Amino acid sequence: MPVDKCPNGKWRIGKGKCMYDSEETAERAYKGYLSTKWSLLLQRAEKVSPRLAAKLQLLAIGWAGKLKWSPNKEKNLAGYNLYYRFGSNSFYNLDNVKEISPKVSEFMLWDIPKGTHMALTAVDKSGNESGLSEEILFS
Repeated sequence: MPVDKCPNGKWRIGKGKCMYDSEETAERAYKGYLSTKWSLLLQRAEKVSPRLAAKLQLLAIGWAGKLKWSPNKEKNLAGYNLYYRFGSNSFYNLDNVKEISPKVSEFMLWDIPKGTHMALTAVDKSGNESGLSEEILFS
């Protein structure tokens, strides 16, 4: 969700209201939104969550890689979320997520930039999400 300048000279987040006086203010508000959203996800995961996917492995082949994990065997599994971030100074956010079918326990990734960090979660049919798996780095 990028920050955009509006025709009236104000700034907005995504397609929201044109209400911020500067790009810096809009970006700060967006970062606050992300941290709140991420915090709520973590709190929810602590209450009721499926077992997380374990033993995450990445076999790198040039700019591609095969991601493998031990599958979650819970009956109400809806799928997995693959979170990724670029560089060690960035953070996982909800814009960088790939939903994966519950029927698979390996996934091919293409055109992965070097320095990409990845972690996996399991999601149940009620929308509960596990904590993050161990993080792996594509280098």
